[in-house]
Amino acid sequence: MAPCPIKVAETADRKRLTRTKARMDQRTRERLPLLETFAQAAAEHHRIASAHLETARNVPPGGRFTLDGAPYTRGTNSAGAAARDAGGRLVHLDRVEHRAFWAWASIEFLRHTGARVEEMLETTHHAMIQYRLPTTGEIVPLLQIAPSKTDVERVLLISPELADVLATIIRRVRDPKTGLIPLVTRYDCEERQWNAPAPVLFQYNRGGSPPPSTPRLSARSSRKPSPSCS
Repeated sequence: MAPCPIKVAETADRKRLTRTKARMDQRTRERLPLLETFAQAAAEHHRIASAHLETARNVPPGGRFTLDGAPYTRGTNSAGAAARDAGGRLVHLDRVEHRAFWAWASIEFLRHTGARVEEMLETTHHAMIQYRLPTTGEIVPLLQIAPSKTDVERVLLISPELADVLATIIRRVRDPKTGLIPLVTRYDCEERQWNAPAPVLFQYNRGGSPPPSTPRLSARSSRKPSPSCS
């Protein structure tokens, strides 16, 4: 029986993985100084989008208004916030505000927790817990990060900045009639299975059904569609 002609060292992938990790860390170091500017830009974009949406909703259907000096005409549907500019282009100001809000919320959540995107999308209302310190009796808020790539569950102390972000998200997704966060079913693209209904934080209401807030996941329905994980 002849020995294998391929040596173990020739198939080792450690050097390639190390170099890949080094390049990723270098990109992080290069972009880190711009994080605060990026977060401020996202917050300002949402502020402007919210102001535009409020202005449009204060105008009756078919009425005219101006945004940043440009004329607009609101659509005839009182339930929506669509408007046409001077060139006739239709702009859905509610959708613009929706995208701006979730962009801001995602940026703030990720930068204050250090979580991965998959971990962020799996965060539920139940992940927010309170812990009483045995020495002083002080109650501190904690956030549980579910196991993801590392298969390790983490518990983070909720800072005042993160608490403000989480409170804003909860106000956004809470059902105005019941005061509860709707339960949604999320499809796990890695495990290829539907998770149990849970009050995930990153969700939004679309057509009366609150799907998870991610482009790769499908909404809860009586007939579950085939999700796209590409």
